[in-house]
Amino acid sequence: MNALEQLKKYMALDALILIITNAYEIDYRIVGGARAEKNQFPWQVGIHIVKNTSYNFCGGALISHLWVLTAAHCLVECISATVISNSTRLYPFLEIYNLSFLQPGKRYKVVKFISHDAFKRETLDNDVALLKLEKPVDRYRALLLADNDFIAPNMYVSVSGWGRVGNKKEHSTDLLYIHMITISTRECQHFYKSEILDNTFCSIGEGIDNICVGDSGGPAIYYRHGHPIHIGVLSFLHSSGCQINRPVGFTKTCFFRNWIKNISGI
Repeated sequence: MNALEQLKKYMALDALILIITNAYEIDYRIVGGARAEKNQFPWQVGIHIVKNTSYNFCGGALISHLWVLTAAHCLVECISATVISNSTRLYPFLEIYNLSFLQPGKRYKVVKFISHDAFKRETLDNDVALLKLEKPVDRYRALLLADNDFIAPNMYVSVSGWGRVGNKKEHSTDLLYIHMITISTRECQHFYKSEILDNTFCSIGEGIDNICVGDSGGPAIYYRHGHPIHIGVLSFLHSSGCQINRPVGFTKTCFFRNWIKNISGI
């Protein structure tokens, strides 16, 4: 291929990205929220998951140079997975259309995915999973994992991801984040009309902020004296979807601290 043909090829690809990106960039919000700054959430990763007849996209958190913590329900029927890190901008469709070489950030093949043995798809009990990467990530910031259950109502937590910006809308291409407030188990049960397990906690967004589809598996971060602590894995949304004033459920990190250590050594 000569230089002119190469130029035409890349011009065509640029045009394709522009066309599809315009369809994806409907809003710069999760549902409310703000765009993350570079290196604001260096542990955040996107996970592109290939299934038998479909694709899935979830969030996750680097807990070491080689391991990612995410939700087990993301990996149901998973055939293969790719982790994308070191980017505040991400295009899920590039993986689907085999244009992954244009993807911002670094891509890492997943060589092992391990869901908790007691994970229950129907109830989302024990909704945690670990991904082992083929090679270490280039840059990584230490993220503490909660090892005791100090979660109580009215705590502020930060949640980030590239999820949909609303019901029936597309994924965000920018890493977005919101601040949420933890609520009591009793209050959460009032919304869901069902039991909330001890290994789960709920949070609700402030004002118009909330979580949406595609943010699953992402971390809930609590800052103690300025230090980020991973306290939960995003597990479930209300059946009404991405509505405001609806709590979302997280699997408590501390309940699975020994399981994480036994598998990853972290």
